[in-house]
Amino acid sequence: MTGKVFLCKGGGLCTCKSSHRPDRCEERVRTGKMIQEKGLEYYLGHEKYSKDPKERWVYELVRCKNKGRFRLNCNGFFEHRMVLCNKHYPKHKEWNDRACGICGSPHRSCCC
Repeated sequence: MTGKVFLCKGGGLCTCKSSHRPDRCEERVRTGKMIQEKGLEYYLGHEKYSKDPKERWVYELVRCKNKGRFRLNCNGFFEHRMVLCNKHYPKHKEWNDRACGICGSPHRSCCC
């Protein structure tokens, strides 16, 4: 399936199904191109500020175009399950297997 991404309603553990997701990786990667976003208080990856505090320069993000699979074990407690390619899967899995610095449980089950 390609096209629109359907996410579960939320309010607890993710109930997303692979049948509602495309077969392309959902990871967003930086293109190296800088674009200007107006009206945002904070945007990850900001590099340069203008004199107007409402303007930020950010890296343009695009979706990865690699073929991916629906992954059940690489999302956090408050995150949706994702379709990830083999390149981006290890990074997400490693992060969610790591212990929380506050409670010590893995990030996938931590709700701190």
